[in-house]
Amino acid sequence: MILSDIIKTYLAQGALILAIYGVLAILLEKTNLLSRVYEYITGIVFGFTASMAMLMPVAFHPGFIFDLRGVFLVFAPVFGGLTSAVIATIIAVLTRLIIGGEGSITGLVSILIAVGTGTIYRILLKGKLESIRSHHFLLLGVAVQSLTFGGFLYFLPAHLMELIIFQLGPIIVLANVSLTWLLGFMLQNRVKHYQTTRSLWSTTQRLKTLLHTLPDLVWLKDANGNYAACNKRFENFVGHTEEYILGKTDYDLFKSEIAESFQNHDQLAVESRGPRTNEEEIQFAIDGHREMVETIKTPIFNPDESLIGVLGIARNISDHARIEKQLRTSEQRFRESFEKS
Repeated sequence: MILSDIIKTYLAQGALILAIYGVLAILLEKTNLLSRVYEYITGIVFGFTASMAMLMPVAFHPGFIFDLRGVFLVFAPVFGGLTSAVIATIIAVLTRLIIGGEGSITGLVSILIAVGTGTIYRILLKGKLESIRSHHFLLLGVAVQSLTFGGFLYFLPAHLMELIIFQLGPIIVLANVSLTWLLGFMLQNRVKHYQTTRSLWSTTQRLKTLLHTLPDLVWLKDANGNYAACNKRFENFVGHTEEYILGKTDYDLFKSEIAESFQNHDQLAVESRGPRTNEEEIQFAIDGHREMVETIKTPIFNPDESLIGVLGIARNISDHARIEKQLRTSEQRFRESFEKS
């Protein structure tokens, strides 16, 4: 087998790396990283890509083949878990048995070496994929390829030893180690992206839950005065759902005089570059009841001092306002009675 043939074979097998990356990316979009469905499908994907690699091998001697199976199989337990590893192993073993040849035993051992190495690494990680470092993939590649190549040489016919050890073997081992690092790096980045997105989604959901349980009206407008967020109490005030409110301005939701008042208070807060408080009476669209509220509007700025938006919080002070009014009325009556006496 000349070097150019090896290069062509590895280019064809390298396309499988892009394929498995694409499939994993889709899986992470559609399923949960910890779900059984994800484990089953990743096991099938890793198993079949390893099988495809075995069907496009570098053949040194009838029955003795070298391919990228170890590159794929080592990551079945790392990124898919134990179930994925078992499924991938079964598929790969069946494929190697079908291929047959003198090197079948060596081929089966190489499959177990790759899956076993990946499983040990997964155990050491204790399931924490965030602990993975990119240089670990080089170590995995070296471990798998060294053990596999050693077993390969043990069963290889004597007349091929020199060719493999001094000419083609080092090139193939180096290529496999490099591709192990490349695939691991790509999969790690995809999983990191998934974890970051998932974490952001969870944080957003917690914040939304907190926002909707607050008894106050809470809303956020962007720099252009468009509503960017609001809670359930504000929905009741406006008479529309958050989905309807988002992206609209005060003039889209309220009468012009009310909208103008809200806009003026927003502008005062922005100009003061700090919280501004005002009291106002508002009417809830959901049932028509009225409340006296104390509204605090706070401008939010980027580090470069550009305006992000205005955060508004309105608290019901109707009881407080009523008590104050009663006290003023009582005081007025007392003063009038005192003056008459």
